[in-house]
Amino acid sequence: MKYVKVGKVKNMILIKDDSGKETWYDTSKAVKTYASSNFKEGDNIEITSAPQAGKALQFVSRVTKPGQTTLPPSTPPVAKFNCEICGKPLKDDKYKLCYECNKTKKSTSPVGLDEKSELIKREAVAHATSRAINALQGHVDPNNICSVIETIYKKFLDLVEGR
Repeated sequence: MKYVKVGKVKNMILIKDDSGKETWYDTSKAVKTYASSNFKEGDNIEITSAPQAGKALQFVSRVTKPGQTTLPPSTPPVAKFNCEICGKPLKDDKYKLCYECNKTKKSTSPVGLDEKSELIKREAVAHATSRAINALQGHVDPNNICSVIETIYKKFLDLVEGR
């Protein structure tokens, strides 16, 4: 096989086989960088490739000179991405969880749900109290306003809690 060139935008490499047919392969950024810096067009190369699930192009995980048995230093092994919960393989590192685990995680109630609902209840009661005080503006003695606010707040809280 002969090296032709690498993709300008995507992580791809163009290789010419022994019959003269040119074929594009998907690859990693490290392999693309290594190939573009160590090979010139027409150089003989050996590749290690594997088919990709759901894609027509094969994935090149290693490009070496003929007869080279060790990995080039700048070519890391192909990273595999797995779900953090069940270990199911993922296609890339965009997500940390698979679909099923992500759906299950969202359906379970988070810790602190009681505290959050209590906070929402108190905020609603405080808002209703402020609206009631606005409606009573001019009818309540300003020297007595604190006791009126406490009385209204306790009454609204009792109503919300069903007492």
